[in-house]
Amino acid sequence: MSTPALASAVPEAARQWHALGYTLAAWPAVDGKAPRARRWGATGADPDRIGSEENIGLNHGLSGTCALDLDDLPRSIAVLEFLGLDLEVLQRSTTAWRGNPERLKLVFRAPSPALGVRKLKVCIDPAREPVTVLELRGAERGKQAQDVLPPSRHPDTGKPYELVTPVRPAAELPELPAQLLEVWRDWSSWEPILRRVLGDQRITAADAAHTRSTRAPLAGGVSVIDAFNARHTPGEVLERNGYERHGPRRWLRPDSTTGVPGIVLLPDERAVRCYGGGALDDERPHDAFDCYRLLEHAGDFAAAVRTAAHELGLERATPVPTITSAVTKPPSPAPVEKPRSRIQLRHLAEIVAERRTVRWLLPKVLEADVLALLAGRRGSFKSFIALDWALRIALRGSPVVILSGEGAGLDRRTDAWMRTHAPEADLAALPMLALERAVNLSVRDVLVDVTNAIDEANITPALILVDTFSKYSPGLDENSNAEVAQFLAGLSVELRERYGCTVLLVAHTGHGDQKRARGASALGANTDAEFIVERPEGTDTVTVSRSRYKDSPELPPLAYRTENIDLGRVDEEGARVTSLVLHSIDAPMPTSGPRIIGKNMSAAAAALREWSRSRPDAIHITTAELTALLDGHGINRKRRLEVINGLVNLRALTAALGGYTLDASVLKP
Repeated sequence: MSTPALASAVPEAARQWHALGYTLAAWPAVDGKAPRARRWGATGADPDRIGSEENIGLNHGLSGTCALDLDDLPRSIAVLEFLGLDLEVLQRSTTAWRGNPERLKLVFRAPSPALGVRKLKVCIDPAREPVTVLELRGAERGKQAQDVLPPSRHPDTGKPYELVTPVRPAAELPELPAQLLEVWRDWSSWEPILRRVLGDQRITAADAAHTRSTRAPLAGGVSVIDAFNARHTPGEVLERNGYERHGPRRWLRPDSTTGVPGIVLLPDERAVRCYGGGALDDERPHDAFDCYRLLEHAGDFAAAVRTAAHELGLERATPVPTITSAVTKPPSPAPVEKPRSRIQLRHLAEIVAERRTVRWLLPKVLEADVLALLAGRRGSFKSFIALDWALRIALRGSPVVILSGEGAGLDRRTDAWMRTHAPEADLAALPMLALERAVNLSVRDVLVDVTNAIDEANITPALILVDTFSKYSPGLDENSNAEVAQFLAGLSVELRERYGCTVLLVAHTGHGDQKRARGASALGANTDAEFIVERPEGTDTVTVSRSRYKDSPELPPLAYRTENIDLGRVDEEGARVTSLVLHSIDAPMPTSGPRIIGKNMSAAAAALREWSRSRPDAIHITTAELTALLDGHGINRKRRLEVINGLVNLRALTAALGGYTLDASVLKP
């Protein structure tokens, strides 16, 4: 079926897309690449009501479509070739378009059941953030996933999206290729394989050596490694070394203390990956020979090759090199190229040219793609604050996963919030999932189980809320910087980097210092943003600091008041069921800052006022002058440091070269 050329004006083009069987989304072009309205995925946009100042998108859930979004064409082509697919053939088979000459979108019929969005990101340069290579995009009916359609205008270039191939009617779209469907359905297994194919810099140097060694034939044209792998499977090697098989694809190592079978057979069935400690736990796949090398020869490559050659009867046909390098040498030694550093320096001008801006997940509150800490004492309503933020983010259409280890109450708190702040919204339509029990996220196997559960739910979270640190790290020494730093690294790598999301960790403040999180200093130092919750005793108001962000400057504190909401039901005892909800209010002005308290501080303030009056043009006082001044007013050496620190807190003194800058105006009696 031939189709007419697509109109250049959005209203006419929208009617054409609709006539060809596609359901659309529409939104003001100034809003960028996606609608901001609540529940836009549940109903299609009326093509007759779409204006010229709007952008349009393909509503995948209602159209029964999915998209292959290629953000990095060269690397995407490498992935497709690895899967046995030809991009040109795919492009000719369907409708394709682009908003950027270096990118491409292709649309297909959605699989059944529909799958959520999956994003392949790789680390090309350790000094920079991982880049997105491609996305598989779809949604169940009524859920929210769309791709901007021509001739909408791209928010970055200001130019219209353009077709690369003619528009096919929706009924004539091809099915998603089987290879891509397999990757999509088993994303947790395929994602690390594809990262390895693309040379992800987070893969270890040993992994790169292994990749070379499995392809390098020995002298004589026979590869001992290939021959060994042809005769043995990874499972055979594991089991003869005491690993216990659990089902068709998992093994438990002999010295496991968790009882979790953390060695997993990858989809190609040629290699395993370990998630549970031991000799194989180095974040890369291992084929049968590599398991043999590590488990039976303590990692000695040359010894493993010699022994394997003897077992296979290849020692005469193939001279075995007596080298320790994983790269086999030819008969004539060749110069070894110095490996390129994994640390790459960039020119400052290149960095400035990127013109970065703050990326907000919840505007002026929570940044996108950060590891953030929200800390407060018990009873400060910090969990209510975290839930308030999470629900507001979900209402904006961004998926949220809540890990709630604080016991019952999530149902009542959510019910109260929805009744108060979003009475017209359908909770069932919000992209929110929750776990209502504590698990030990300091154990890598458990983190993997969490990510598997998220992947199985076909959701790519924009926020993962962990409430609280103590509940989700049992047995961890919260005062150990090393243990806390390792825990935070796990959250960052396995959750934040994997999904490109924000992880918000709720914690308690110190017993003595309510201005910082309890425990090791790494809890504050190793997070990107920090919020401190304070609730004055006996009040129903709280404040939340916004003093430390990753990219944003400091902002004034937030403030909330609580209200008790009747949920319209009674419990088993006949009592009304209620829950608190928070209302945003103006942050109260500080009732008082640091004050001049005590005779020594009062004497020092009087002395500095007198000194300043006698020297009206002086703004600097030397250390010697200050010491003599305090001594002259009876402030002994024992109290001197205490007084000076008090004056610094008052901002009357600011440390400077050789002494202090003085602002006597704050010392008025």
